[in-house]
Amino acid sequence: MTGFGAPAYLLAEPVIQLVEWQVEQMGGIKIGGVSHPLDIIPYDMESSVSGATKASSKAILQDKVTAVVWGGLSGADGYGVASVSDPAGVPFFHYMGEDGLNTEYKYTVESALGFMEEADDPAYFVRDNLKPKTVAFLSWQNKADMEMSEAARKVLEAAGVKTVYKEFYASGTTDFSSFITKIRFENPDVLMSCGYTSAFVGIVNQMMSLGGWGKTKFVSITGAGSVISTVPGGEGMYSEAYWVPGQTTTGAKAFEDAWTAYYNAHPGWKGGKSPDSNNVPFYMCLWTAIHAIELANSTNPADVAKAARSGNLAWDSPCGPLKVTPDGFNSAHPIIVQVQSGKLVKVAAYTDATAK
Repeated sequence: MTGFGAPAYLLAEPVIQLVEWQVEQMGGIKIGGVSHPLDIIPYDMESSVSGATKASSKAILQDKVTAVVWGGLSGADGYGVASVSDPAGVPFFHYMGEDGLNTEYKYTVESALGFMEEADDPAYFVRDNLKPKTVAFLSWQNKADMEMSEAARKVLEAAGVKTVYKEFYASGTTDFSSFITKIRFENPDVLMSCGYTSAFVGIVNQMMSLGGWGKTKFVSITGAGSVISTVPGGEGMYSEAYWVPGQTTTGAKAFEDAWTAYYNAHPGWKGGKSPDSNNVPFYMCLWTAIHAIELANSTNPADVAKAARSGNLAWDSPCGPLKVTPDGFNSAHPIIVQVQSGKLVKVAAYTDATAK
């Protein structure tokens, strides 16, 4: 990927290599008793909606792929993909926190975390554990992130937490000083933020250069933990995350074991010895698509799309059991982590039963 979203492909590329290797190790994808290789084809979406539409058009209409995964950086990019994939009857396994992608289209599949889980679970944690009196919001100005910020605000305001600041930054913003100056003036108990990785780094660095956090606790609504854990000033911050090392749930352990096995078999691999939490949504989309192909027992896009929304597609993901509903949503939840001594430590987790 080119453009401001290029760092995302650095997370995606090792996942492509890992998953292709995993499928090769298991002898391919078995369809009708015949083994089929997995061919993952990257397309440059140019960090834009027009690029997402152009890339998906090539993949679907020219290259005749069985399925499309991921879909760009924002919900708007996802709509660009779905505008091509849905009329063509090709399933789109996405990681967008964008409910409309599932309600407005027939062949989309939420394959990582859903909108409500991404927005609400961090807000529940703030409400139940940090117990602030005031909160500020600073998020990326795209539809999904703005809606997640608003959902988190509603959870907190229902609990009596006062919003003292709410603002959004445009794509590609590098100077956050004007936002930070106003946030520091308001001095909220908590700052919650949605956005992309380079923005989080900029916010943290510039907050430190302008005097530090004071009493304000930083909580990322989207998965910034693995990024801010490496930034001076990130210590003590909270974030949602897909995964952290050392978990014992079936899917989390299987993911970590597979990564380690690939690393041991490929010394010097750029993916590194341990995965990043933000590798996980790329992994979840690919394996949700693979399991849908296996369930369909077909590489025909229409068959795979039908299987994906049959109500029978389920697997143990790194986020826990993932079951896709007939309307394209799933049951996965993030975990809440804190940066402690430069590492991400799990401090909370919610399920459908406890997320309220």
